[in-house]
Amino acid sequence: MPRQQVALPSFADEDTRVEARRRALATGLQPDAPVYALAVSGGGIRSATFALGVMQALNDVPAAASATPPQGAPASPRLSHLLARFDYLSTVSGGGYVGSFFCSLFVPGRLDASTSRDTKGPGASHEAARLAHEVMANDPPGRMRIEAEKEAEDDAEDDAAVLCRQPLAWLRENGRYLAPTGAGDLVYAIALAIRNWLAIQYVLATVVVAALSGLMLTRALMVEGFYRYGGATIDRLIGTSDALPSLIASGLIWGIGIAIVVLWSFPAGIAFWMVQPGKHQSDADVPRHTSPAALGDLAIGLVLTIALPQLLRTQAADHYLAFAGFFYAIGVQAMLGFGFYEASRRGLSVIEHRVMLTRELALSLQCAAFVFLFALADTLALDAYNWLVTHADAFQRPAALSALLAAAIWGVRHLSLLFDQKSGSSWWRKLPVDILAGVMAFAIALAVIVIWATLINWMVWNGDEALPVLLDRTSITVLVMIALVTFGMASIVGQFPAFINLSSLQSIYGARLTRAYLGASNGERLRARMRSEGIASVKGGSVAEPLPSDQITHHAYYAPDVLAPLHIINVTVNQTTDSNEQLVQRDRKGMPLAVLPTGFTIDGRYAPFENDVDAKAIERPLTIGQWIGTSGAAVATGLGRTTTRGLSLLMGLANVRLGTWWQSGQGPDTRMHEGTNSRGWVRRVAERLFATQSYLLSELTAQFHGLHRHWQYLSDGGHFDNTGIYELLRPERNVRFIVACDDGADVEGHFPDLANLVRLARIDFELELEINQEICSDPVLGHIFGRPEDLVPGAVSKKCAMLIDVFGAAASTRQRALRCRILVLKPRVIDGTPLDILQYAASHPTFPNESTAQQFFDEAQWESYRRLGVTIGRTAFGLKEDATAGHADTLWSYLEWSRVRTPSPRAGEKGRDPDAELSRT
Repeated sequence: MPRQQVALPSFADEDTRVEARRRALATGLQPDAPVYALAVSGGGIRSATFALGVMQALNDVPAAASATPPQGAPASPRLSHLLARFDYLSTVSGGGYVGSFFCSLFVPGRLDASTSRDTKGPGASHEAARLAHEVMANDPPGRMRIEAEKEAEDDAEDDAAVLCRQPLAWLRENGRYLAPTGAGDLVYAIALAIRNWLAIQYVLATVVVAALSGLMLTRALMVEGFYRYGGATIDRLIGTSDALPSLIASGLIWGIGIAIVVLWSFPAGIAFWMVQPGKHQSDADVPRHTSPAALGDLAIGLVLTIALPQLLRTQAADHYLAFAGFFYAIGVQAMLGFGFYEASRRGLSVIEHRVMLTRELALSLQCAAFVFLFALADTLALDAYNWLVTHADAFQRPAALSALLAAAIWGVRHLSLLFDQKSGSSWWRKLPVDILAGVMAFAIALAVIVIWATLINWMVWNGDEALPVLLDRTSITVLVMIALVTFGMASIVGQFPAFINLSSLQSIYGARLTRAYLGASNGERLRARMRSEGIASVKGGSVAEPLPSDQITHHAYYAPDVLAPLHIINVTVNQTTDSNEQLVQRDRKGMPLAVLPTGFTIDGRYAPFENDVDAKAIERPLTIGQWIGTSGAAVATGLGRTTTRGLSLLMGLANVRLGTWWQSGQGPDTRMHEGTNSRGWVRRVAERLFATQSYLLSELTAQFHGLHRHWQYLSDGGHFDNTGIYELLRPERNVRFIVACDDGADVEGHFPDLANLVRLARIDFELELEINQEICSDPVLGHIFGRPEDLVPGAVSKKCAMLIDVFGAAASTRQRALRCRILVLKPRVIDGTPLDILQYAASHPTFPNESTAQQFFDEAQWESYRRLGVTIGRTAFGLKEDATAGHADTLWSYLEWSRVRTPSPRAGEKGRDPDAELSRT
């Protein structure tokens, strides 16, 4: 049974944490001071590196430039700067990389063992926070030079100061998390990918081979029995033919598909029209058992049954035979279909009958298509096997076939780069990519089935020429053994559903992220480097793999005394079908999941983690590194609103899978097992016996059921909202000011992520997001803030920011209350950009919007994005290179003065509206 769900999360805990953090940091802020938040969007390493530079710039903005200066002097000057002012940090995908790095620095004792709780006691949290901001103050970051650090130690420099230089130096050298140690580790990653791909083929092969051998065995037994016991009748009717058994056998599997259509699809389709309300009834009533339409069709069938023998004696028999048989079939099937479904669904209304019959028709067509696919594969495999037998030299061709399949898989993996949602305009976007992906997926799936069917034929016929009819007892025995063995293997695999995660690329993806970003805050790893002892000196250490101490549990990361901003990690729960009618969710195809200090929310429904150390609370508690890796699973079989069945099958067969299956404890919906679905028990038994194959098949066919299955498929948070702002707009959080890094690849400058956020906010929260036009005309701030058309790539200016006002819904425009302000920072090359960035931009035309799929940054690329973030952050907040304020006071004065104003219907009208004053809920 699922744990109890709460309609909305309790935000009291978040408020308590925010107030406790402000007191502990000695910022002097009052409990009712406006809540500030920082949002970092998705965008892979590009977003993480740019946001790192922005955060470093915010770390330099002094408190005097803040809208509400602190009323006290904190122990550390850095703790009075703007970066410490943010109460929330909301991240998506690549934003989570740098977000987890920054917040992990606040864990007492993680970076510096001397700041542990056992050593420092109550002051450990404050000291860890001080060191975290000192780490961010290293601009520019240094390098991991052991000799230099040892010289610093010899000069009696403070060990903590030396250690504070290491995290950003680590990021500079290890940000390329997919291949952190170069070619050698790249071979390691390739070996893991090959192993996992072969494992996927093994799991699929056990099911495919069991099904194929079962069909072949059934066909052999049916043909042999039919021809043996009905041979005399066949001879009398059409004469003896040596080819007859082969003809019957070759068409038998096709005949099964045709039989499904005739005996299942036709009755379900025809019965739909037989369901009619009785006289003086409506569609909400129970249909009549004998409707006029059904009786009329039955009468036609009976008449034709009586007349058919007479028609066969006339000269027009050939003309009337097909016509009569057609109406006869319609009449009989109408009554059979209607009678069967009515008998099994008594008490349902006319509308419910029609919905149920439509569902039956769709299911029957899917089953028929599945059988036709196997029939086609069986036919092609038999022809391929016989061709190989008759061409002795062709046995050398499997190597070429394997090379062809390998090339196809390589092509699929590289095709996945094209599905970077915002990689800009190119010729391929004009093509029907979804259709092409579906065709490619069908071709590859058919090729895989044909290969396995050819192998079965080789085992059955032992290199001799094959006939489609099996009369040899040895051949039948071989088929029986193949079917039993593969069925047993499939049953064993089905009992280990953890395979679906272990076989994906998420393991190496999450490990590399953990090593690169959480490893950067791991003092145990950094001290080993400083002492020249090497990572091998750390127990279980490896330069290529994350250390055990790199990982952070949810409990340690969100401990009450950790003074980091409250980090919201955004993930998407994929849902493409509804539990009641199995209808495709054609729009969002997913729900937002937000990881919080004490639990998580799924589409606003709160659930506690209870005790994440206890495995009974959830099936497999995720560490912070795993959550960040899941939040960054941009290329996967589930892509949220862009999910298509063809693309999911294509990615699945190539094992381009980065998503995570996870038990949230919020499913399944018990209503699924109630009602009139007589086949529900079949699905439940199949899922119990073949759980692994069931979820893997759901993933490959894009059948994601959200909370209506025990396991949920999680993917990139950007598949729902790529800005990270969505959760911050919930009215219960009452966030007043948001600084957002919009780092999604936007080569054309269309702001697709912000546009999506505007729609989501309007629909879900009844909020309107509007661009502030007045600030663009301000004599000082107008040089920095612009409209969307001012921030398109190629426009030369200092404009790098945009101010968005968030209003609550109201009947009158003048009555709308200003709920929040969003300051959006857009990566772009602006006036005053350093020379090295200009050179990099000149040689890389898409900078700073290079493809998110590119995860191999060199030093020049990494530094260009980081320094661009510093430059734009300093420019937006008016901080000069000498750390003095430029237009910063003007910015905060404008925000403070204009935050209580309401839009005026007349241009130029100014004033204050007390009713629009923001109040804390």
